[in-house]
Amino acid sequence: MPVKTVKTPQEWLEIRTEFEAGASGLSNKAFADKYGLVLGTLNSHRTKEGWAPKGSITPEQIDSEVSTIAADMGEAASQAAMEAELIRLREELAQLKPVEVEYPVDLETAARILATDLPTQVEDMLVSFNRDRAKNHLAPFTIDQMEAIEPGWAQKQRDRLLQEAVNQLTEYATSTGPSPRKIVMLDKSGNLKQIVCEPGINNYDPSKHDEYIRWHEARGFRRVTPQPCPRLDCWAMQKPEFDHHCTLLHQQLEVAFRGKVHTGVTTTASFATA
Repeated sequence: MPVKTVKTPQEWLEIRTEFEAGASGLSNKAFADKYGLVLGTLNSHRTKEGWAPKGSITPEQIDSEVSTIAADMGEAASQAAMEAELIRLREELAQLKPVEVEYPVDLETAARILATDLPTQVEDMLVSFNRDRAKNHLAPFTIDQMEAIEPGWAQKQRDRLLQEAVNQLTEYATSTGPSPRKIVMLDKSGNLKQIVCEPGINNYDPSKHDEYIRWHEARGFRRVTPQPCPRLDCWAMQKPEFDHHCTLLHQQLEVAFRGKVHTGVTTTASFATA
């Protein structure tokens, strides 16, 4: 057991210097014995004066490091929250952005749009043809058999379907009957739908359209771009020179129709596509 001795300040400074230098690899107990100290006395000085062997971390340094780590973690958590919010906002804005769509304005565009549907539509036509044959107790035909009987039969059906798709865009282009406006939107299933606008439901005026569109968006509809002619059942493309109608005729019909609406002559009962 070490002999208790009273150390002068200079001696304690030397003891501390050696301790912090590494104490020659001695354990704390052996180091205390070397200087005739009780281990508790040595530890008391270490704690009060903040002794730290070379390369060790003081309690103050530990506290500082913990605070830094906590701040970094908080910053990282905040950054993660910001990134998550940014992703959410991007998704939300994507839903508000109009979906770009194509209309079969010509045979080339129609062929591209309907490329995956045409084979099925031709097969459906053959099914309908065979159904009629079955009524007369005749055997059904396959596409190959139809081609053998009429070379190019399948392609002729495709061409006819494409032409019908193009014709439907302007089928009502010469219609002069009364007709409400429309807005085209995408429904939940991804189908283009005409959203009717008429005075009877207070949405005919373009200034009311945004409110009406938002009402449909809340129910899962999406805006689309470009918009076709605003005349109901007309899918021809808008032209700026005709106030976004497809032709001068539809622009003039709109002007005349709006005049009747404003004077109260036209009622919702007269709204029908000619």
